[in-house]
Amino acid sequence: MTHPRNFRILHLFLTSGCNLGCSYCFQYHQRPVSMDWATLRAAIDLSFTTDHPTIELAFTGGEPLLEFDLLCRGVRYATEKVPAEKELKLTLMTNGLLLREDVVAFCERHGIDTRLSFDGLPPAQETRAAGTFRRLDRFLGGLRRVHPIFFRDRLRVSITLPPAGVPVLADSVAYFLGHEVAEIAIAPTLDAPGGWSCDRVPVLEEAFNRIFALSLSHLREKCSVPVLFLRKPEWSRLQTTPPVVGGRKAGAAGSSEEPRHDRGSHAPRPMCGVLSGESLTVDTDGQVHACLLFARANRQAQAPFLQDEIAGLGIASVSDPDFQRRYHEFIEAHLEPPTFSGKQNKYSSLGRCRECRFYNSCVLCPVSIGLIPENRDPNRVPDFYCAFNMISLRYRELFPPQPRRVALAGRPVRQSTA
Repeated sequence: MTHPRNFRILHLFLTSGCNLGCSYCFQYHQRPVSMDWATLRAAIDLSFTTDHPTIELAFTGGEPLLEFDLLCRGVRYATEKVPAEKELKLTLMTNGLLLREDVVAFCERHGIDTRLSFDGLPPAQETRAAGTFRRLDRFLGGLRRVHPIFFRDRLRVSITLPPAGVPVLADSVAYFLGHEVAEIAIAPTLDAPGGWSCDRVPVLEEAFNRIFALSLSHLREKCSVPVLFLRKPEWSRLQTTPPVVGGRKAGAAGSSEEPRHDRGSHAPRPMCGVLSGESLTVDTDGQVHACLLFARANRQAQAPFLQDEIAGLGIASVSDPDFQRRYHEFIEAHLEPPTFSGKQNKYSSLGRCRECRFYNSCVLCPVSIGLIPENRDPNRVPDFYCAFNMISLRYRELFPPQPRRVALAGRPVRQSTA
């Protein structure tokens, strides 16, 4: 477990309300509740007490743009009050349907990084929320034309991948590359409600094989890698060992040397960063949680053992005058609930974590364990989630390092990582 000097990301849960009802959404369908100004102001003030030199305020929900006026007030307050010695980063997570011209102009003016949830081509996006592909397709084209700098420097597209989306995943990535999207994040759904079994692993393999080839061509042609899970910090040479798919090598010929395993020590390792305390979430009622998924509006029906563990990971109210002490007590508590620790004991139908070559580099959300229907085993990992991690990490290992992006005309250029 790491011990940061203090938190660096504060997720602000502006509202549990949403203008969509996505098929894989992990939120309860409950009465929408929103954060009030006093709570948001207290949360922003709290962020300035961190020892970390950079603080990121991430506006989320629900759909945070349903509370656009509150968001604007918070952004203005934060930019006015941020201490001179701190760097302030602002992030918006949105489904994009409320990104009107005035909203985009505000985000551009205040340097707000925008994470657009958009799953790609109609077979994927329309399954998520019917009638949304055409609107988001028009939005991307208009944004690129009217706000080219914002489009290039501030926009990230986030694909959420359920099993049903696997057959069109590579085509969706090609679609976003064709739109010249600068950053494309891909994450699996936390649960896989039907449509997945381990005999479909070759289909997932083939999707990543195509993404690998598309990204390699993009790197050679444009010297950039928009697909985040493939990014590496430095570029040594434009050459790679092609992955093996279905018993044959994919892509151009290269060295047949087997990549090194990264298992290393099998000492107990955290499943994720939740117990590090680097990222916190302020719920609509002002309660601070160790993870965005622990917010009250995000708690889908889960296994009882996970609900009990989550209950023990709350911190305090955002307005608690003794918050910093309680925060550091949380960090120093060395909490090790079974689902959030003992990574070496975790397993899926694809094997045991301690025997996996990516044991050290794999990050697995413990909440996914509690979403397996009727699961009572805190060590049981969802098969789809495991397959996604194993395959994506292997392709990342095989992808060539990338050149650093150089600042132009004195303007710093973002260097994001997956």
